[in-house]
Amino acid sequence: MMRKARQRETQDDPCFPINPTRSVAMSHNKPTEEDHPRLLDTHWCNCDIMPTVKECLYCCEIRNVVDIIEPGTCCIVENPIFINHLYINLRLVKNMTRCPSVDEYHRYLRITAYRTFTILIHKFLGRRNRHPIPACVVKDICTIFADSFGLYQGFIALDDYEAVDFDLD
Repeated sequence: MMRKARQRETQDDPCFPINPTRSVAMSHNKPTEEDHPRLLDTHWCNCDIMPTVKECLYCCEIRNVVDIIEPGTCCIVENPIFINHLYINLRLVKNMTRCPSVDEYHRYLRITAYRTFTILIHKFLGRRNRHPIPACVVKDICTIFADSFGLYQGFIALDDYEAVDFDLD
């Protein structure tokens, strides 16, 4: 009896009068990220192929990078400003209260280097505002501060987080 009453309620429910449907043909025509040309080669840059299209970013595609690059250099990692700024800020690593393992320490230095680059190029972005870092910078930083197992975290857009990881007020 209750089930029949509930069915009548949901049939007359105005919240979702027309549920959208997707045909099988529509779902197959959608291009996938794996087919993107940047994931297949690096003719657009002198760097490694990155795992996602968002991470396949050439440094000269960022206007602020082009303003900083000196004539004669074609990549930000060859620029003395980048090198000096990165190493000066890495010397200022703080908030370490214990001696970490080599992999933990290198991870901490990679995060510091990524933040340093972001501040150099985009200034302070503020909380929850992220920009992908060019592939050449990621490659250079991962080469200098390598993980012994080759485990690296890629770019995570703010909307890519699991709901469990969000702060609850």
